[in-house]
Amino acid sequence: MSDKFTVGHSEYTPNNFFGGVSLPQGPGGVGVPPGGNAGQALIKKSNKDFDTEWGNVSGGSGGTVKWFNDIAARDAYYTENPEQLIEGISVGIGNPVTAYTFDGMQWLPGALAFKNDPPMHTHTQNIAASTWTIPHNLNHRHVNVQIVDNAGNTIKCDVDYTSANIVTLSFSIPLAGTAIIRL
Repeated sequence: MSDKFTVGHSEYTPNNFFGGVSLPQGPGGVGVPPGGNAGQALIKKSNKDFDTEWGNVSGGSGGTVKWFNDIAARDAYYTENPEQLIEGISVGIGNPVTAYTFDGMQWLPGALAFKNDPPMHTHTQNIAASTWTIPHNLNHRHVNVQIVDNAGNTIKCDVDYTSANIVTLSFSIPLAGTAIIRL
C-alpha cells in the first residue's frame, strides 16, 4: 500500500503534507495501546477517558468499504481471500474513486451498497439496444434508475415508469451496460 495520497490535484506523503515542516509531538498521555489486528478499531470500554481496547466493530447501518489502487489489486485480494467475496460487497477503486458492487456473479460499477440500503434490482444488458424494458419487482412506480455503460460511464436516458414493477429506458443509440434500480 502506498503512503501517498491526493488532495485536489496535488500528491502528498505524510512527511510533506504540512509543507515539510516537522510538527511538535503532542502532549504526553496514554496514547494508542499496542496490538490490534487488521480491520479492528480502537473502542471505548467505558465512559472513562483512555479506557479503550482493540475490537471488531459491529452493528450500525453502514458497512466497511475496501479501497484499491486499481482493478488488478482488487482481483488479487479476492483471489487470495475468496471467503470475503460475498454478494452485495462494495469496493472503491482509483483516485478519483469509482465504486463497484459485487452482485454474486460480477463486479458492477455504480453506487456503493451498504447494509440496510433500500431494496434494489440490477439489470445487465449484454446486447446493445436502444430500448431496455426492465422488470424490477420493487412494487414502486417511481424508482431511481442509474445506468452505467460497459466502460463505467454514467449514462442519461429517457425513463418511462411503465408500472409499479417495470421501467422502460430509451437511449439515442443502441447501448449495452448495467441499470441499477433503487427505491
